Amino acid sequence: MTHDPLFHGLNSSDIEKLRQENGSNALPPPPVRRWYQILGAVVNDKTIWILSAAAAISVAISVIRGENVFEGVGILLAVCIAVGVGFASEFRSSRAFQALLAESDRMKIKVVRDGKFHVIPADELVVGDLVLMETGDKVPADGAVVKTVELSFDTSTITGESASTTAELQTPVYRGFTVLSGEGAMIVTAVGQATEMGKIRDALATAPEPTPLQERLSELADRIGLGGTIAAAAIFLALFMRSVVLGGIDLISPECLQSVLNAFIVSVTIVVVAVPEGLPLAVTLSLALNMRRMARDNILVRTLAASETLGSVTIIASDKTGTLTLNRMRVSSLWTVEGGEEPAVGKCLRGPDDQLFQYLMAANSTAHLEEKGGGRFDYIGNPTEGSLLFHLHDCGHDYINIRDSVTVLGRRSFSSARKMMSTQVAWDDQRSVLLVKGAPERILERCVDCASALGVSPSALGVSPSALGVSPSSLGAARIPLAQTRGELDRILNQAASRGERVLALAYRFLPLDTRDYEEDQLTLWGLAIIKDPVRHEVADSIVQCRAAGIRVIMVTGDNPLTARAIAEELGLMDGGGEVWDGMQFEGMSDDEIKSRLPDLRILARSRPNDKFRLVSLLKEINEVVAVTGDGTNDAPALKKADVGVAMGICGTEVSKEASDVVLLDDNFTSIVKGVLWGRSLHANIQKFLQFQLTVNVAALSVAFVGALLGGRSPLTAVQLLWVNLIMDTLAAIGLGLEPPEDTLLKKKPRARKAALITSSMWFLILGMGAYTFITLMILFRWNFLGDGSRHSAEHLSVIFTTFVFLQVFNELNARSLSGHESAFHSLHRSRGFLLILALICVVQVMLTQFGGRLFQTTPLSLATWARVLAFSSTALLMGVLLRFLMRRLGVGAASPEEDTH
Repeated sequence: MTHDPLFHGLNSSDIEKLRQENGSNALPPPPVRRWYQILGAVVNDKTIWILSAAAAISVAISVIRGENVFEGVGILLAVCIAVGVGFASEFRSSRAFQALLAESDRMKIKVVRDGKFHVIPADELVVGDLVLMETGDKVPADGAVVKTVELSFDTSTITGESASTTAELQTPVYRGFTVLSGEGAMIVTAVGQATEMGKIRDALATAPEPTPLQERLSELADRIGLGGTIAAAAIFLALFMRSVVLGGIDLISPECLQSVLNAFIVSVTIVVVAVPEGLPLAVTLSLALNMRRMARDNILVRTLAASETLGSVTIIASDKTGTLTLNRMRVSSLWTVEGGEEPAVGKCLRGPDDQLFQYLMAANSTAHLEEKGGGRFDYIGNPTEGSLLFHLHDCGHDYINIRDSVTVLGRRSFSSARKMMSTQVAWDDQRSVLLVKGAPERILERCVDCASALGVSPSALGVSPSALGVSPSSLGAARIPLAQTRGELDRILNQAASRGERVLALAYRFLPLDTRDYEEDQLTLWGLAIIKDPVRHEVADSIVQCRAAGIRVIMVTGDNPLTARAIAEELGLMDGGGEVWDGMQFEGMSDDEIKSRLPDLRILARSRPNDKFRLVSLLKEINEVVAVTGDGTNDAPALKKADVGVAMGICGTEVSKEASDVVLLDDNFTSIVKGVLWGRSLHANIQKFLQFQLTVNVAALSVAFVGALLGGRSPLTAVQLLWVNLIMDTLAAIGLGLEPPEDTLLKKKPRARKAALITSSMWFLILGMGAYTFITLMILFRWNFLGDGSRHSAEHLSVIFTTFVFLQVFNELNARSLSGHESAFHSLHRSRGFLLILALICVVQVMLTQFGGRLFQTTPLSLATWARVLAFSSTALLMGVLLRFLMRRLGVGAASPEEDTH
């Protein structure tokens, strides 16, 4: 509990009242298309309108002539079903995407309420809340600064200019500002729509752009659609000429009009079947399904393109702390001059040095501990500082009481350039003490001597040993020069580095109380805190998976090379060799030299954010597809530059999250590997859908065209073709999109950026199965060897329709294999969603055949006929086995690099 009334914060009992008076801090969500707008977009399709108009004309002519209107009504019903399914799919995927966007924008902030520290979602803030801020945080509401220690902001979100503004007490700050440096606190003065950001929210809204995969699919759909339109025109002319020329129908007669209308309906239906308008829907469904399932794996996708790009990644440039390690820093041992290195457990000093020990641990820190219940605590802020607070807590000290008891006179915050932090606090009526901590190489060069065994150098205190109540010999020499302990210090530092441990040097210096413009030199070394962050044991297996998947992992860390190498060797990152560079070496190398040596790089140590940006840029210049992780504000440029920017959901700043494409909700490297698997699975599932749809296209167009020429009519009616279209465009997309990722995808190399969507293996299977379906249906059209009725009878045409559909059902199993090396049944037991969709298609087809009647122009089939139809249709599986065998024997796809990507 904090005892300063100013920093007590609001009382919990007042929160709800203030929320009712001033509103919530939640901003209105981005504009969402309403259901009627989505429906309008689905209906606003020229083929839908043309087909509906033709069906209406067909109904009108049938009424005038006193004939049944089943075909026209059936077409309209099929159109309605297709529109309904398309609307439901788009509505659901739209809502799923909006929900994910809302979740990704719900940042966490630190507040003080009832004198205790809490972490709450930003939208739960109310006017009057006390918000704590430090470097990298984003201001969650409008307010006024009430505490500042070198606090400065980036105000570009409001002013439009990227300038740093230094904050003083009562300086107004606005939602969207970013803390560039320092720390402080603010009182909230406006929330939600009352903030300046709320007033300009509409101007900031952006619509998601189509992903590269969506654009490529749209181009492919246009080309296929053009071919389908040409085929439809040819079918129309063939049917019309046959009716007029061979049938002897008068050009000016109701019969001619009916023939033209029938030919027109069949032709437009062919266009509907051939034009793969389901491709954009297929990728949208697959992306939406992928995003939802990836979220369950702790991967929050913020941009649609990211889930597909992850599958092409060739390099993962990963932070170490929290991603490759647990980010649970703990002080494992403490080193002092005379005590040496001892386990931290129980090493809690008492006596004249105890106060200095507490000040070094608590006062020179901005971190906090948050009680999680059950006696458990978690840190808020810097994890290294958090480890010191945990150590104090283990020693029975209350860090808040310590901070409340000191008067802070000045502070210089930690930065990646300085690698140290200092705080000046009052010691007594005449002196202050400068508390310093940081990287040993920065601190030791500023130290002149070391503290004695009790932790205080007598010369630093300016008192005699007798004044401390101990003998001079118990303190050692009055002054212990640093040079005398330098060998021991280097040994301790090297040992810690070899174990992958972090070392924090703690030092101090007494100054006159009125000194403000102090120098961080002439320090006395108190000791070393040796801190351990254990590796994530599951990461070693993930790195092995990356290596098998053709992905190279580069560790980018601020730690020194020895520490970085120790962690890398423990994880197996250095297996097979590789180079370790430090930031200074990297900075001194030319771009050309770096690019020539990048294939051997494994670790970039002592790196700064601009080093990471340069590394990502150069990797992309040599055509690598780069995923980079980051958690700090300064990582934002690298995250933006990378093909896939991956931010940390737990320890990442809001700026890094906003700059990212993907947020890891558990900060775990293993989740990146899962994301790669999901990305590859997405691409493979869309290829499976393409293979299935194009096979149906080839078969349907061939059957309709040749059937019209030979028999004067298409063997498949317009209503039947629309049902086939429904299978292709929606149900198949859902079924194949539900295919779970296969671990074998991580045993293949990444696909090239410009790799063809349809590989030579796929074309072989598409044309082979399309030809088989066409030939078998033409034979069945000529001889009804499966049914009991005469040629072209209602029963015969029902058999053709049902056989065609079940050939596609079995072929959808074939479509699960994209090469000659996979069975159509591989991992089928894991594809429950796929099997359910397949079962749904079968059940509906049986219902249409047995009960469709005049609407679908079908007649019930006998049990024996059903048995023959199903048995014959299953030969599609045997044909698939034969085609895959021929592919292996002929080496189809073997010479193409991208063939090994599926």
